[in-house]
Amino acid sequence: MKFFLFLCLLGLALVSLLEFISCDTLTDTCKKLSDSDPKNLSTEFCVTTLQVNPDSMTADLHGLGVISLNLAIANATYVKSQFQKVLDEQKKPGGNIELSKSCEVCVEAYSLGLSSLNDAVSSFESKLYYDSNIAMSAVYDSPGTCEDTFKELKLTSPLAKENSNFLQLCAIPLAITHDLSQPAN
Repeated sequence: MKFFLFLCLLGLALVSLLEFISCDTLTDTCKKLSDSDPKNLSTEFCVTTLQVNPDSMTADLHGLGVISLNLAIANATYVKSQFQKVLDEQKKPGGNIELSKSCEVCVEAYSLGLSSLNDAVSSFESKLYYDSNIAMSAVYDSPGTCEDTFKELKLTSPLAKENSNFLQLCAIPLAITHDLSQPAN
């Protein structure tokens, strides 16, 4: 009985140790990724974002790429739908025409971004990391294009935070695809 209890405690300790090691690996990977683009990606954002998916704790770089691409698709779909809601509201009588035009540009930018994200996923799944990186570079422009339309009209974007988060979210698979497309040393 004591031996069985010892084995259970030992197993629990090993599981905790593996989770700790995995967390360190995720943190180290995110640190490396954020070092490649410190302006647009923080280690904390990377870790917090990827930890949403429990598989990230044991995933290799390719696995983290898949996770980050799926998160980017989900987020782009959400942000696009939010801009569509604002656009629909502004098209009603009494709506702001300039805000409507800016939101229209954002919906289009996110639609194009989603198309490029799907291309990035297809390339990534085929391990064509360079091609995936090129597609991610196109996606990376979506939030900036969107925000620029508001600035040009001297408007405040109703989804500036969401655009900023999407930019950071895109920086993760962009850095991963860049890293995986480099020749092995």
